[in-house]
Formats: sequence, structure tokens, C-alpha cells
Amino acid sequence: MLKKTNISLLKQIQSFSVGSIVGVAVSLITAPLVTRMISPDEFGKVALFTLIYVLFSFIIFLGLDQTFARYYNSGIERKKLLFNILVVPICMCFIVILGIIVFRKQLSFWLFENYEPIIIIGLCVFLPGMLIKRFAMLYVRMNLRGKFYSFLTIISKLVIFICVLSLLLFFERSFRAIIFANIVSNVINTILVVIFTKNMWVLCPVDFDINLVKKFLHFGLPLVPTTMLFWVLNSFDKISLRNWSSYGELGLYAAAFKVVSLIGAVQIIFNTAWAPVAYKWYENGEDNKRFEQVSVAVLAATVTGSALIIVCRDVIMLFLGYEYRNASSIFMYLLFVPIMNAVSATTALGIVFSKKTKFNFFASVFTVVINIIFNYILIPIYGAWGAAISTCVSFLIFFWVTTLFSRKLWYKFGLIKYVVNFALLLLLIFVVELNMLRFMEIIVVMSIIIVNIYIANRYNILYRYLPLKSKRK
Repeated sequence: MLKKTNISLLKQIQSFSVGSIVGVAVSLITAPLVTRMISPDEFGKVALFTLIYVLFSFIIFLGLDQTFARYYNSGIERKKLLFNILVVPICMCFIVILGIIVFRKQLSFWLFENYEPIIIIGLCVFLPGMLIKRFAMLYVRMNLRGKFYSFLTIISKLVIFICVLSLLLFFERSFRAIIFANIVSNVINTILVVIFTKNMWVLCPVDFDINLVKKFLHFGLPLVPTTMLFWVLNSFDKISLRNWSSYGELGLYAAAFKVVSLIGAVQIIFNTAWAPVAYKWYENGEDNKRFEQVSVAVLAATVTGSALIIVCRDVIMLFLGYEYRNASSIFMYLLFVPIMNAVSATTALGIVFSKKTKFNFFASVFTVVINIIFNYILIPIYGAWGAAISTCVSFLIFFWVTTLFSRKLWYKFGLIKYVVNFALLLLLIFVVELNMLRFMEIIVVMSIIIVNIYIANRYNILYRYLPLKSKRK
């Protein structure tokens, strides 16, 4: 059994954050190099490859990775839980690989406009490694072993960096080099993760329990339509740019997302540490005010940080290659992706706590319809900029719909703080788009800072840490 500790949320985030911080540092080196070595057209093809393997991962997992997290603290013996969770994803992985082999040419031509058999074979190798690595990392994460999780993350990032740089320098400067690097690094990282977590893989077929598998599927399968819809929400912009615009526009958009992903590292750090803590708080009967305090802190950090980033946008864009500088007018809208993901992780908990995941499905359907409409209208006219607008609007809508559902299922927490913060951030983007004077931008940013200091003070969160110790009612 992995050692459990009862530490504060802040300390837990710190332990998980080391790996992500190193990952950001590695990406800060990688992104400028990659965008200077390959064109936006080539970068667009890499984005499509990423999009397709994420789709396959959703099909393989069938929501059972989330099921593993949900039932981890339910009292089921850990190895028995893992064995019965893995049965279905392993079968689905073989089915997906078979489908890739059958439709290899069609898939390759859609992604790259050429038949790339080596990449297709690599994708078939990539998927089983991704499956194993996902559950290994999730196992460590749910045990709240933040330092070990960070160690594995750092190893993974360094391996990817070495592979990408080596292939770009010594193989060829194209999308193939980056994709091959991802495939090779995935295989290496999977082997390393299995070695470091070898104790968790001591599984036995006698642990198989068909009733447990059915129970897990009962929880996980309703998540699949929602997950697939969320994939559409995250991917239809790229698919639309591929079909209605050009690889160049797709490359610019992907580069803007790359910048946002670096900035969104804070969101990833928080979500990684927050999920197991939130489940534990709920199981221990923690006061709802504690959840709202966390939400206020996350809201203030993400909105204020994004506002400062927008003001410094020109400096940030200097890190990218010259051909990618036009992405500066795109990435401001994409900042709403990590903001909404981070804040909704604290406001949409009522849906998962109540186990009424159908509400996530309803929210996803509505949001995806809006996303498709906006992309259909804006991308043929405005290209990557239109895709960014569509993404911004979609994530705002998804946040509000899931938050309102959660509020109905859980408890009626306040909403004004979210309205004010998002309105001020949109106002800042509006000021930037109209090319107003810099001092107008500073005024809006100062307003955001003042508003959040007031809100933080009102919710009494201006202290050093949030204790994790449960206080039963």
C-alpha cells in the first residue's frame, strides 16, 4: 500500500506542481525551437495527429479511467479494482488498433494528404502504451503521492524533449519528426513508468468479478457520450480549420493553443491535485464553504493571471517563430479554455458527487451545437481568429450550464463573483481588439485585481493554507 498523508491542499498542490513546473520549463525551450524549425503547415499536421489519438483514447477508456478515480476510495481492494477496470479498455484497445489497420490509408490521407505507413504503425504501438501509462499515473495520483507523480512527469517531459530535438536536428524538420518523437518517447516513458510502479501490476485473473465490471461500466458508460461531445467541443475547431481553411491557419491556431497550454500549466497542476482531495473532502463530510473558498481562490488566480498575460502578449509572442507571430490575436480568446477548466473543476462538483452524469451530457450537447454553429459561420471567413472566438464562447457556455446544474444538485453557491470576473476579462480583450491606449488596459487589469482582493477578503481566504483535515458536521 502506498503511504497516505493528511496534508493541506496547498502542500498537496505544491507536491504535484514540481513536475508540471519542470514540464513548463521544458516546453518553454521546446516551443520556440519547434516553431522556428517547422512551418505552420507542418505544425497543423502535428495538431491533427494529436487530435486523432485523443479521440482514440476516449474510445478505449470508455470513461473507466474516471471510474477508477471515483471508486478508488470506496473500499474495494486496489489491485482487484485495477484488474477489473482494465479488462474493458484492453479489449477496446485491440478493437481500435484493428480499425486503424483496416482504414489505414483513409486515415493517413485525411491527416497528412499522403500515405504514411510508418506513422500508422507507430500509432498502433502508441495506444497500448498510452493506456498503461494513464492508469499507472492515475494510481500514483489517487494515492496523493505528489512528489513521486512529479518525478515521473519530469522523466516523461525530458524524454519527449530529447526525442523531439534529436529527430528535428538529425532526421528531418517536418511533422514526421515530431510525431515519431512522440511515439518513441511514449514507448520509452511507458517502460519507465511500469518499472517504477511495478508493484501495482501484480494482478491475478482470480480477481476478475463480472459484477464489478458491470458496476464500473454502469458508472463509466454514461460518461462516454459526454466525453465524446467534449472531444468535439475541443476538436471541431481544428477539424473545421482542416476542412474549411488551411493547414497554415490550423498551424497558427495550434501554436496559439501551445502558448495557452504553457500558461494553463497552473490549471493542470490544480486539477491534478484537486480531484482526489475533493472526493476525500466530500466523503468525509467537509463543510461546503471550504469548497467555495477553493473556487474563489482559483477564480482569482486564473483571471488575474490571464489579464496580466494579455497585457504582456507582445513579449510572449516573441518566443514563437516569426511565421507564428499573428497568433497574438488568437491566444487571448483561448485563455478561457484553462480558466473555464480550472474554475469548473470547483463549481461542477455537484454533478459527479450526485453521480448524475447525465447532466454533463445535456450540457455537452447544448455546447457542442453552439460550437458547431459558430465554427461553421466564422471559420470560412476569419480562419483561426474565428475558431478562437468560437472556442471562447463555447467554453463560457459550457461553464455556465454545468455550474447551474451543479448548483441545483449540490448547494446554491453565489454566482456574482464569476459574472464580474469574466465580464472584466472580456472587457480587457475588447479594449485590446480596439487598439485603445495601454493605460486603458492597465485600468481594467487593476479593476480585476481590486475586485478579486475584495472577494478573497469576503470569503476569508487570505491566509497561508487551507487545511485538509475534515470537520464533520
